[in-house]
Amino acid sequence: MHQLDRSDGISRPSWLPLQGAKIGVAASVLRSVPHLALFLETQSLHVRSTLTSRLDGVVGWGQGMSALRGLAFAAQSRLPFWVLEDGFLRSVGLGKQQARAFSLIIDDLGVYYDASCPSRLEAIIANEDSAWLAALGRAARERVVSDRLTKYNHLPDRPVALAAGGQARILLVDQVAGDRSIAGALASQNDFRRMIDTARRDRPGARLIVRVHPDVTAGLAAGVLTTLAQEDGLEVLDDLVSPHAVLDVVDEVWTVSSQLGFEAMMRGIPVTVFGVPFYAGYGLTDDRPDNTSASAALARRAALRPSLDALVGAALVRYPRYVDPVRERIATFDEAADRLVAERRRHLSLPDRAVCAGFSPLKRRIVRRLLGGPGKSIMFAGLRSALDLARAKQAAVCIDETETGQSAEVEVRAAGTRVLRLQEGFLRATGFDPQAAIPPLFCVNVQSSLAAAQDDSDLVRLLAATELPPALVARARALRETIMRRAATANGRLLTPDLRKRLADLRQRAEGKKVILVPEPMEVDASSASGSPAVRSTAALLEAVRADRPDHFLVYKAHADVATRNRAAGRGWEELRDLADAAIADGPILPLIDLADEVHVLSSPAGFQALLYGKPVVTWGTPFFAGWGVTEDRLIRPRRRLSLDELTGATLILYPHYIYPRTLLPCEPEDLIAFEDEQAVKYGAFPQPIAQFVRSAEYSLRMTGIRLPRF
Repeated sequence: MHQLDRSDGISRPSWLPLQGAKIGVAASVLRSVPHLALFLETQSLHVRSTLTSRLDGVVGWGQGMSALRGLAFAAQSRLPFWVLEDGFLRSVGLGKQQARAFSLIIDDLGVYYDASCPSRLEAIIANEDSAWLAALGRAARERVVSDRLTKYNHLPDRPVALAAGGQARILLVDQVAGDRSIAGALASQNDFRRMIDTARRDRPGARLIVRVHPDVTAGLAAGVLTTLAQEDGLEVLDDLVSPHAVLDVVDEVWTVSSQLGFEAMMRGIPVTVFGVPFYAGYGLTDDRPDNTSASAALARRAALRPSLDALVGAALVRYPRYVDPVRERIATFDEAADRLVAERRRHLSLPDRAVCAGFSPLKRRIVRRLLGGPGKSIMFAGLRSALDLARAKQAAVCIDETETGQSAEVEVRAAGTRVLRLQEGFLRATGFDPQAAIPPLFCVNVQSSLAAAQDDSDLVRLLAATELPPALVARARALRETIMRRAATANGRLLTPDLRKRLADLRQRAEGKKVILVPEPMEVDASSASGSPAVRSTAALLEAVRADRPDHFLVYKAHADVATRNRAAGRGWEELRDLADAAIADGPILPLIDLADEVHVLSSPAGFQALLYGKPVVTWGTPFFAGWGVTEDRLIRPRRRLSLDELTGATLILYPHYIYPRTLLPCEPEDLIAFEDEQAVKYGAFPQPIAQFVRSAEYSLRMTGIRLPRF
């Protein structure tokens, strides 16, 4: 029977090494497996050949020679031995491409793909409560099917084009030649020929389609069925698409031992097997053994009759170990699935090849983490060289607007090359106070057009075309509520005695009138497509607001950069101050948003910030957040209607890219908020200048690759 022995709700199976144990590894290369110590929750890892202290156990990978030597050493030393293997929901990207793993199998009895002897997976099915396993499995299966999760998750999920035909479509699954799962399933290459012959004999009118293994298509391995399919004139599907896209267009799946058969079962597709994979022998597949060993393995499992959900619960929830590599902690199945879905979205949204121009050496490490990943190529060059490289490599050009300026983007676009530009993410303007503020490069918007407000920008296209599922809308609502709660706390820290006095003075001067906040737009906004043909300056914006709201109290808040530049040039400030009832040149904007009854913007992101805080917003230009039914708009034509939570979900969850400062891995907005809350507590007692200096030093060291254990 199952037993929960962790207070955080994550079940720690009894067959794993004890927490904090000293574990020996069968080969030194295993020490480089990312997060292996975390998966094992071990105190330390030791190379078997250099052991000088007592061990609590030994681990080895799969059934290779090093693992066999580790097993022999463990037996000689009377130590427990665990086999390690990739989990069934491993990563976004191939292990051969160094994609970081989210799951790992740790088996004390055998390994799931070796049917010659029982594995821990069989023991779970035999001994744990079937109703409990089924409850776990039902939720996991629904999650896998709805989110279209698979082992590697890196391939695009686009429709598969097959020629029209009314016959039943049988998918014959190719596998990599020499794969241990073939021999482990008590099968051989002859069983692939037998699979073809059986399909022709038993399904004479069916359409046989061979799915080439992705490693074969990518040129990383040879496939068993590929040659046979060519010799037999079978229909070959070698498109690099998600397994779920393939399963969408077939009626049956036939395989020797591929995990694709298990994924088909979860979708209710009939599966025929010609070996003994981990999911065969339980009455859920059509088993076609051809040797006594395979028949014996199937007979061993025959007494067990788990439901499909119970099998899924055992294989996906109880058997593997999941970790969250971003925050470096043990994870549940759902937490790992969340990470896989988010990482897949990020991976598929970015180009496979990018040449980056205008990035300082200190930023390059973060840019690699933002744009890189398994199968992706990231290069750095000067702007002129970047254009030449991009043409030669058919790559996108990524520019740092803060260092190259907008003219660089215009030049790259004129050359007909796709442009990505990195700009500060919206999350940094939603309540992070100066004492605990993430650097801009940890929270960025990666977009493919000159201004985020243009109709052809990535964000506007996302808002126009994406139907957010209810779960994501609920998540966005929770995120927005968290931001509002944090804003109240941050507001308290920002309200110095001087600022309190200034705000009280504004309320007194308003004499009961409604207060309108008018944040100054950047000049580029006023002259770009996000501006207005009628309102093309800050003065014109103030005049328009005054005419529209003659009985309100106007507070003009200068943008720090623009105000400094204007004052340095000796222009504008006195004129702009006279157009409003009050003008503020410095200080944070958050307390002013809190004070205001309405916020009027041309295209300033402060308008989106005000929406998050529940303030009415009037737009005079065409910012990305206008036209969706959540603002009062003076210029932009109506777009489709969205709720504020849908707008928030697309803008803060789906669109930006985030990097977790501690591990430099892609993360989610909630991770950054949690990190900043931790840092606020850590540095809360420090004077603000000291806290900012120390945090800046920590970030700089981390970006150069120096790991700070307590950071």
